[in-house]
This record gives sequence, C-alpha cells and structure tokens, in this order.
Amino acid sequence: MEQTDTGEDDERREKRQKMTPKLISRVLGDAFHLMDRMKVPMHHDFKAAYFQALRAAVFIMDAGDVERVKDVMKSNGRKWSQAMAFNFRYIAERVRRTIPPPTVLYSRLKFVFDFFQDQKDTKTGSPLFNEKARKKADLVLKAVLRGEYSDPPDNICGLYCRKKDGYGRDKSDRNGLALFRSLRGTSVLESLHQKLTKAFGHTMAGALYSDCLLALVRHRHNWRASERNRPDFPQVRHYEGLLIDAVNELYDVIFGYPKYHNWDSADNYMIRLSPFGIVPLDKEGPDSEYIEPVAGLTKSLHYLAIRQRSNIPYTPVKTPEEKKLFNRLVSQLLQEKRSMAAKATFSILEERWNQIAKGSNNIFCKYSQHLTQYYKLWRKTKTRREAVESTDASLVQQALEHVPKLLRSDKLSKQSKPLTSKPTTIREPIVTHNNGICNLSEDQADVPQVQDPPQAPQQLPPLPIQHPPRYRPYPPHQMPYLYPHPHMAAPPRKPQRRPRNCKAEGCPNPSECPGRHRRSQCIVNNNT
Repeated sequence: MEQTDTGEDDERREKRQKMTPKLISRVLGDAFHLMDRMKVPMHHDFKAAYFQALRAAVFIMDAGDVERVKDVMKSNGRKWSQAMAFNFRYIAERVRRTIPPPTVLYSRLKFVFDFFQDQKDTKTGSPLFNEKARKKADLVLKAVLRGEYSDPPDNICGLYCRKKDGYGRDKSDRNGLALFRSLRGTSVLESLHQKLTKAFGHTMAGALYSDCLLALVRHRHNWRASERNRPDFPQVRHYEGLLIDAVNELYDVIFGYPKYHNWDSADNYMIRLSPFGIVPLDKEGPDSEYIEPVAGLTKSLHYLAIRQRSNIPYTPVKTPEEKKLFNRLVSQLLQEKRSMAAKATFSILEERWNQIAKGSNNIFCKYSQHLTQYYKLWRKTKTRREAVESTDASLVQQALEHVPKLLRSDKLSKQSKPLTSKPTTIREPIVTHNNGICNLSEDQADVPQVQDPPQAPQQLPPLPIQHPPRYRPYPPHQMPYLYPHPHMAAPPRKPQRRPRNCKAEGCPNPSECPGRHRRSQCIVNNNT
C-alpha cells in the first residue's frame, strides 16, 4: 500500500509540475509587434473583426477588474459591448490584462488564424491572408511556443502600476475605479528613443559630447519615471539631487529631521564609474585601473580610450590608412584560401590588425564585429564597381554613344565625322570677303562658315506698349475689379437696388413704413 501511495504522489507531482507555468525567458517580445507582423489589406471587410479577435486571443482580462467595471457601467446605463467596440481605452485604463502561457497562447492564436485567414472580401474576393502573411503567422506561432511573448507567471501586478497625480498619490476616476498604467509595450521605450533622436539629431556629435548628453537625458528620464511611479517622491520641479541633499542636511541641523523623508542621499552609496554610455570593452582588470592613452590622439579619441580603459581606442574602420590596411589584409587571407564567411577568419584578421595598430599611425584597434561590419560594406562596394567596369557594361556604354548618330538622317550622317576623345583647340577663322562672298583659309576648311553680321536699320519701328502683368489689359467681360488698366474705363457696375416702399393703399409714409418689408405690418392695416 505504501508503494502505491508513493507512486500516486509522484504522478500527482508530475501533473502539478506540468500544469504550473514555468519562467522561460525574461526577455519578452512586444504584443503590438506580434499583432502587426501579419499585414492584412487596408479595406478588407474582416479587418476590424480580425484585430478584435486577435486582441482577445493575446490578452486575458482580470476577472475581478472586469466585474467592478461592469457594475459601474451598468449603474450608469452603459453597455460593456459598446465600450469594447468604440471606447476600449476606457477599459484598458481600468482592467489589468495578462498574456497566457505559451501552450495556451498558441492554441488561442492558432484558432484565430485558421478562422480568419481564408475569409474573402465581398468586393475584391481576395482572402485576408496572402502567402506572406501565412508565413509570418507560422513564424509567430513558433515564437509563441518558445515563450517569447508570454508574461512571467504570477506577475500581473508587476506589469501594471497605479497612475499618480501631481502629489504622488494614486489616481482614481469619479466612480472610484483605480486607474492603471501598463509597463508592457513599446510606448515606454519609443518615447525615450524619440527623445534621443531629438537630442542627437541636430548635430554630428563626438564621443565626449554624446556621452555627456546621453547621461543628461538618461538622468532626467529616470527622474520623471520616479515621479510617476515612486510614492512620496519629492515634487521639486527640478533635476538637481545634490540640492535636495543640501536641503535635508540643513533641515537636520536646524530642526533635527530631514525635509524629504523618502530621499536617499548620494553620500550613502559608493559612487563608481557609470555602467551606461561608453562602457569598458575589456572586462579584465579592476574598476579602479587607469590606463594612459597613447600620445597624438585627438580630444575625442583620448576620452574614448579612457572610457574604454585602453591605451588605443577601439573604433570602426574609418581613416584612409585603415581602409588600405583592410584591403591588404583581406587580400592576404584570400591568397591563403580562407573563407570569409567563417568567424574564425575574422578572429585571425583581428589579431593581425591589432598587432599593426599603434594609434599614432591613424590605425586604431578593432574587434571582429567592426571588421565584419565593414567587410559587408566593402564587398558591396566592390561588387558594384566590378559591375560598372565589366566588359559587357563598357560595350553598352560605347553603343549608347553612337545612338545620336543613328537617329540622324542619311544625308547628315554622311557629312558628320566620328567623335574623337582627343581635345580640340578652337581658333578664330580667318575670313576674307570678296563681293559679299565669305572665303576661308585651307587649314580651316572644317570650321563652319561665318556670315557677315546684318547691318542695323537706320530707324527702328516703335515698340508696342508692354504693360506690367498686374496692369495687363483685359477684355471688357474679363476686366478685373482690383487692378483696372489706367487707360481703360472702369467696367460698368451693377445698378444699385432701389429702396423698397410700402405698397399699401393710403399709406402716409411708404418709404419709412414697416410695411415695406411685410404688408401685414403697415400702419394703415394695423389701424384698421
């Protein structure tokens, strides 16, 4: 009996382990990019229904939040279905959502793809998924099984936080529902990328300026994130942490307690080199080790070498000396019959390169990644140059030079001479006039003949009067009202409308009587 019980316990333990989700990866893909990978036609009939079903398949709503929102909407006379279709942002701010485990997410997405991929549009008759979209859907399903999109288990609260007001307090709507802000998605990352693009897009910055500017942008971004998410964070409207330290020290001396209780002073921590920005590439050696860069470097390269903890900075292939060295080393590798598609080849290239690099000769150290990236560009440029200088391309260019001759008439083509590539000198022709006939010297027979210039007439005819464009004369029916011609009469204006008089019989004052607009208001009719 004991053996049977232990066997049943083992089976239950195995089933429980299979049912409980496991943490596969903490590097997660974005749900928006998951749904956007399958491109569908813009005006397809099933596009809206497909995206609603896809959103419902990816996200599972928290049951407690849904019940609270439904009760509030029911009391206000609103429907859940209408909010899901036309005002989903209202629900997204009040209901937390989670992405299920890989196996569950795979089955839900597979069902949506199988149902919608063959749905045809009524006007065009084309399906919702083309061949490219079907391949993308298969790749998405494979990535889902690898666990690249599922949330970590029991981590729904970690991916959401309460919205804060200006004083760091939790925000709620007028009905008492909590307002949440999602930490998943690309909105948080893309906003920072947009700030970096604006910060660096105005100038071609060097290493020193870029590192300092990146540190400033990073510090302010983290400060604003702390104001939004950390409770009781100081709302001081500036980014100077040292000033807050000074204020806390002054309060502690005068009153015996700091002003900002939840603020941690920078003096309580040991400040080391920042692991952000330009980081050391060589991980060997202690953090306090300082290496003096070689002489002859510019300020930017000197700073880059200090931050990288190397006497010679590591830079991409850029200088003319480095390009010549790259061509020579690659030629040697090709002569040794080494494959340029193997990583070991670029490791050998890195060793040979760094032995020659001294910094003072405008040749700096490289990693294999630098050389691999430049090799792709170098190979692409060389392939294009070979295509331009090939024999077939040169023959086509020579044939195109004779195309204008083939387009001429037979008579002109016989008289024309072939073009030569030698430069020709232009000389002024020697012209003699005999009875009005132009004769050229024998050595200038190929120069076109020059006729005598026509004699200017003694009296020129009067030029027509040219008006400026704005005073150009128009026909009477097209005469502009804004800029009339000064020598023409103004166009006839529309006759003014005669004043309306009262037409009632016996009206004493028809020009001022209110009956001139409506006869029923005439004085005579009112008196009667």
